Amino acid sequence: MSKTAIIGRVRLGILATAVWLGATMAGVPSVGAQSRFDLDHLECAKVTKDSNPTEQQIIDLETRFGLEPGCKLDTTAVAICTPTIKFHFEELGDSGDDPRGERLFNDMLCYEVNCDKREKQAITLEDQFGRHEIEFKDAKLLCTPIGGK
Repeated sequence: MSKTAIIGRVRLGILATAVWLGATMAGVPSVGAQSRFDLDHLECAKVTKDSNPTEQQIIDLETRFGLEPGCKLDTTAVAICTPTIKFHFEELGDSGDDPRGERLFNDMLCYEVNCDKREKQAITLEDQFGRHEIEFKDAKLLCTPIGGK
């Protein structure tokens, strides 16, 4: 077989492989597209060791529940949270019970925070696990996005 014929067969093989890969990947959603399996939940783990020196910083926080000025934050992380996918293998069909949130991109480190006492607040929330009528008081954690990947 001539060198030209071998090169032609190699090119044909590469083309066939590219077409096959394109066809098999056509059903896979792109990273930027919203899909049923986007990373829209957070899984958090306890930090057992943090080399960052422990300091206390005074910070102000404001959420939809109000302003909390003068909170004390310890700079040693107590938890790390990472975006995750939550699903049940038996529910891979359209069960419809898992409302989708915005896709999360960053890991987060969480720190203990102590703010002035505030009045108990009540709110009703609904998620895939049910309707929750919750009461809450003081902030205990502040989670911050980790830069980079």
